[in-house]
Amino acid sequence: SVGRKNGKTGLCAGLAACHLFGPEAVQRGEIVVGATDSDQSGIIFRELVAFIEDNRELRARSNIKRHEKVIENTENGSIFKAGSSDAKVNARIT
Repeated sequence: SVGRKNGKTGLCAGLAACHLFGPEAVQRGEIVVGATDSDQSGIIFRELVAFIEDNRELRARSNIKRHEKVIENTENGSIFKAGSSDAKVNARIT
């Protein structure tokens, strides 16, 4: 457990980058970050995108699919996915 305002988002994005591009990267690996809603997982996705866009080498090795919240390492085939547990359910009350 980590308290509020202690850099959890940056830490998660950094760990994802390490496993997507860095020394922990594996061929065709899959990094998945989950949250209770899509806004929370999107924050980590945006932080990782900011890391990538600040680095020329990472930009050259990345395929960022913003609408899907997916980042692909084009050199080793690994992917990062941001997901959530919320589901849009249309329920009719009768």
